[in-house]
Amino acid sequence: MTPHAPITLPTTAPAGPVLVHSDALAARSLVPRTTSRMELLQAHLQRVAAIAGGRDIWVPTFNYAFPRSGVFNVLSDSSELGPISEYFRVSRAQWRTRVPMFSVCGVGVPPRPASAVPAVVNPFGPESVFAALYAVNGSILWYGAPWAAATIIHFAEAYSGAPVYRYDKDFPGEVIDGDHRWKTILRSHVRPMNRPCNYAWPRLYETAAAQGIVQDVPGARERCFWAPVGDLVRSWVALLADDPLALLDAETRGWVAPMLERLGRRFELTDFEMVEEASRT
Repeated sequence: MTPHAPITLPTTAPAGPVLVHSDALAARSLVPRTTSRMELLQAHLQRVAAIAGGRDIWVPTFNYAFPRSGVFNVLSDSSELGPISEYFRVSRAQWRTRVPMFSVCGVGVPPRPASAVPAVVNPFGPESVFAALYAVNGSILWYGAPWAAATIIHFAEAYSGAPVYRYDKDFPGEVIDGDHRWKTILRSHVRPMNRPCNYAWPRLYETAAAQGIVQDVPGARERCFWAPVGDLVRSWVALLADDPLALLDAETRGWVAPMLERLGRRFELTDFEMVEEASRT
């Protein structure tokens, strides 16, 4: 395969938007060689657009400063997910969601009409960009990014009724979008503090591949793969219905299972964090 070979999603892929997780270094062989950083990033976006085959492109632009700063500026806060994500945000994106920490930007029809930021924002709930991607029959593209970049797993957890091995935590602050400002609380289910909480990514990949859900993009081999959001989420939801700990690796299950049995309920913030400490976060 050469960097100029045609690479695109198969015609059987859903017609909805493509959410792109990217790693510029790992995807370096998919674009022509150049000494210019700008030309390289432009080539990556051209390649992503070709792979998407005319579908709308959505790109995560996560920025994790909100718990410390208490402020999310939609227009100016950079993406912390690498150069492709940030370059897409500043040079291509037509919109960006007003969600602290877990914002997504894109081209084409936005996931939901622009409106006031609610008093409480759930980044993986029924009003989230991930719920919208699921509803409109979208896909996920791993463009050099690892399988573990699949943030949609948190939507699958929320869709299943909230993961018992995580707990809800509130992060108060302000969202700024141009001249508009909203006070809000980001309420997210977080991993237990100071404990290993990891997913069984290799096993989950093998399962999704065996079910024909995750597939290599034709011509790109292991550097580029994709999955229909609906099939992937439904697969994980089914696993969780059979076993609430099905997504976790052995080390995490080893301490989570006995603690849940002892508590007789889902984890809560005070099981792992002092209330005073949590209020200062």
